Amino acid sequence: MQSSKDLRLEEKNEISRYSYIVLWATFLGWMMDALDSSFFGLVLKPAVTEILGGTATTQQIASNGSIVMTTYLVGWATGGILFGLLTDYWGRVKVLTIGILMYSVFTGLCAIAQDITQLAIFRFFTGLGSGPEFAIGAALITEVWKAKHRAKAIGIMMSGYSVGYFLSALLYYILSTAGFGWRSVFLVGVLPALLILYIRKHLEEPEKWKKVNERRKELKNTKKALTEEEKSLKGFALKEIFKNEYGRITFIAVVIATAALIGNWAIGGWIPTIVNTMLSEQGLDAKIVAQKVSIVAMLYNGGGVFGYASWGFLADWWGRKKTFIFSMAGSLIFAPIVFLSVDSYEGYMIATPFLGFFVFGLFSGLAIWLAEIYPTHVRGTGSTFCFNISRYLVAFAPLTIPFLVTAFGSISNAAAVLSCVFVIGLIATFFVKETKGVTIE
Repeated sequence: MQSSKDLRLEEKNEISRYSYIVLWATFLGWMMDALDSSFFGLVLKPAVTEILGGTATTQQIASNGSIVMTTYLVGWATGGILFGLLTDYWGRVKVLTIGILMYSVFTGLCAIAQDITQLAIFRFFTGLGSGPEFAIGAALITEVWKAKHRAKAIGIMMSGYSVGYFLSALLYYILSTAGFGWRSVFLVGVLPALLILYIRKHLEEPEKWKKVNERRKELKNTKKALTEEEKSLKGFALKEIFKNEYGRITFIAVVIATAALIGNWAIGGWIPTIVNTMLSEQGLDAKIVAQKVSIVAMLYNGGGVFGYASWGFLADWWGRKKTFIFSMAGSLIFAPIVFLSVDSYEGYMIATPFLGFFVFGLFSGLAIWLAEIYPTHVRGTGSTFCFNISRYLVAFAPLTIPFLVTAFGSISNAAAVLSCVFVIGLIATFFVKETKGVTIE
């Protein structure tokens, strides 16, 4: 709980102990989210192959894997919008705990899936719980931390995703080396549920949200004439993010988020499978292949950790807009390099960290910018809508992979074609409204 000493420190623009507690809790929540969400990309080939009876062609792996990825992303988008809306009405902390419990339980259930349909259903509900995590964490930090440090804090929180992915790759390496199959990987995904105990003990709803919520309740039954600000506060949050200047902001954010998500899921999500296929064709033992795939995944996300964490520092130096342009341009340059120029295991080890740095940095940018651009009464709704409506669009991008594989000859070529989306994202970044140093409403 936030003490009077913490409040005095915040008034002096210093960082209180409670601020660090909020950062730590949200970092862990987002890290565990990544741990659970990234497992399927690592075990996609062995999982689909086993479920299909022990043998599967590249086309079958791509098509069935795409179905499971798409259902997960649809669940993620649905959960993000639904729970994001609820976080503006029920509170940040309450919805955060619901999400963590949901994604933990259903990740564990993936371990008992007997066919593609069951696996897809369990992944859908995993996504449902994962959806609101980053936006709730960003909202909590924005409403607790001072302007001087909030971008850095959100960037550090967002780096938890790459740490989680790194840990999932490390766990896969350890479990595969020990001879355990892909089902054991999903069983580990139940562990994040323990984080709920820490959150319930140490976190409380932000004062900014409490004041807005009380004001909203007061206005609910009032009969007096309302100001425009009061009308917005009383209005339905999902409707308010399209009014006045927020409509333009929402559109730009959706375009940037769509480019970033396609970069991560429809493109970057296939890196383990591409490396796996390349090494398997070289005749390497399956255990060695799994270990090498894990190393590339760890390097990709190692770059992502720096991309996430450094974005806030760069944004406080250059501003939000210039940093967005930097990240999107870097993604546009390195995606074709990874998928068209690299043809060796060593090449992937060198190139993928750079791609991870730029692509994952975009997500920190979105978390920071969206939390700053929307006022408290629609912050959760606005942030999650922009990010998750994009997930609906991106959810079907993996389904294009089988067709692109047929048309262009390989998953690498298909991913390179999809990377053209960064051109659209780069154009959108030039229309970003600067929020460096703004006072949170």
